[in-house]
Amino acid sequence: MDDNKVVEYIVQKKAGSKEMLIRALLVVLALGISLVTTMFLGLYGLIFTFFAVFFAIYFYKYTSIEYEYLMLGGEMTVDVIYGRNKRKTVQKFDLKRAELITYIDSESAMFYSNATSMTTFDFTSGYADVPAENKIFMVVGYGAGNAKVFFEASDKVKEYLNYYYPTKTKF
Repeated sequence: MDDNKVVEYIVQKKAGSKEMLIRALLVVLALGISLVTTMFLGLYGLIFTFFAVFFAIYFYKYTSIEYEYLMLGGEMTVDVIYGRNKRKTVQKFDLKRAELITYIDSESAMFYSNATSMTTFDFTSGYADVPAENKIFMVVGYGAGNAKVFFEASDKVKEYLNYYYPTKTKF
């Protein structure tokens, strides 16, 4: 591997109860507005119906969330992608400051399970059927202390981490 190796991996986040509630409210709101405006305004109500449907579709797609992990030059950048078109960088981690990179269910990770003073970042998909060997736990320097980071990794991501940080990875 060369020093400028770029590895990226994208996972689709499972829609939780909050996202499902927002989706349901958007549909009910659009239907309610279209029903009420057509009932009271007749054909002019179709204009409001058009805007209500447009509004619902526009915000509905933002309840679909993906996480992208990008590793380049000793840094891990986590972006959140809303509706497959709007990207926002959520967090950057300096992998050189990592203390431990291992599987979530390993004994090394269990040692940190009760560390409540550490900031926790969960960038996993939330699906239960993800294989255990793809769920990664990392302790990395964050501000003045450390942070616990949970994410999912492909074989390429694990290979990258093993190659560049062999003393920190426990795969």
